[in-house]
Amino acid sequence: MGIDFFNRLEKILVYKEGVLRAVHKPLYLLYCIAAVQRDEPRLQEYRTIAPILEKALRLFGPRTDKVHPEYPFWRLQNDKLTEVVADGPLETRSGSNDPKKVYYYHKMHVVVFSKLTTNYLLAT
Repeated sequence: MGIDFFNRLEKILVYKEGVLRAVHKPLYLLYCIAAVQRDEPRLQEYRTIAPILEKALRLFGPRTDKVHPEYPFWRLQNDKLTEVVADGPLETRSGSNDPKKVYYYHKMHVVVFSKLTTNYLLAT
């Protein structure tokens, strides 16, 4: 699992626009690693994590008027590092596979890391 975990980290797709890179995924992954180290539950509500990530994005991300803490929660599933659990179906935004933002607050729970990844981090 160790090599697989590090390979997945190396292959994370990070959005780039010109010279700017989105730091959403790396910052959220740091939060996830810290959560595992603090022995927090794997399943957490988006509404509890979002303000923490929003603050980190404002501190460490590129200067912008809008901050989108919701992006890494859904998109890191594609990198096979996290999971999302929903209380029912999620309608997606037009032109995107991301769920509408309202679902993050009312129907979605975020699994900090997959069980396999959590077990690996706890064993190291």
